[in-house]
Amino acid sequence: MWAGQERLKDKFTRLFQQQATVFAMGFWDNGSWTWSFQWRRTILPREEEIIQEFLSFLHQVTLVEGRIDKWIWKAAEEGSYTVKSAFEVMQDLELEEPIPVFLELWKGAAPSNVLAFGWRVFWGRVQTKVNLQRRGIITNGENTSCAFCQETEESLNHLLLLCPFSHQVWSLCHRWLGVLTALPDCVSVHFLQFGNDFRTLKQQGLMKTVWLAIA
Repeated sequence: MWAGQERLKDKFTRLFQQQATVFAMGFWDNGSWTWSFQWRRTILPREEEIIQEFLSFLHQVTLVEGRIDKWIWKAAEEGSYTVKSAFEVMQDLELEEPIPVFLELWKGAAPSNVLAFGWRVFWGRVQTKVNLQRRGIITNGENTSCAFCQETEESLNHLLLLCPFSHQVWSLCHRWLGVLTALPDCVSVHFLQFGNDFRTLKQQGLMKTVWLAIA
C-alpha cells in the first residue's frame, strides 16, 4: 500500500506483518471509511507510538466510496503520461543550459509517437544495425550494411542523412521548399538548422514538425 511518494511497508517496517488489501483492513460506515487492523501478534508497548503515527499518516488520505482507482501521472498537469513530461522528469529541470535540440523537439506539433522517435534519434537510440551490434543483438559476423544502399554500415547519421536514398529524400524536400542549402552530417545539427531560412518563428516551428515526419 502506498501513501504519498512512499510505501507504508517501508515507512512503518515494524508494523508490517502480511500482505493484505486495503478492503480487508477496514469497512465503510455511512459513507466514511474506518480502519480496523487485525494484528497477527501482540503489539509491544513501544510500538503503540508507532501505531499512532501510522494512523495519523493514514488519515491524511481520504478514501471515497464507489470511486474507481486509477493511475495518475503527476509529472503532467492533466494527469496523463506524455513523452515530454517523462523526459523532463529524467532531466534535471534546474540545469542552467538545457540541450537546445530537445527544447526545439518539444515545440513540434507532431503526434506523441513521432516526438518519441525524435527523442530516440537525438539520444542515438534508434535500433540501427550498428547499435544492435553494440548491444550484442547482432554478432560481429553478421551483416551491418545499410538496408537501402548496402554500401556502408547502418549508423544513425548514415541511415537518416548520408545514405544516397535518404540524401535524395532530403534534397527533394528542400527543392519543394525552395531552399538551397548544404546538408549537415549530424542529425541534431540537421534538425536545428532545418527551416531556419523561414522568417517567422511559427514557420520555423512548423518545419521542425516536417523534419520529424520525414525522418
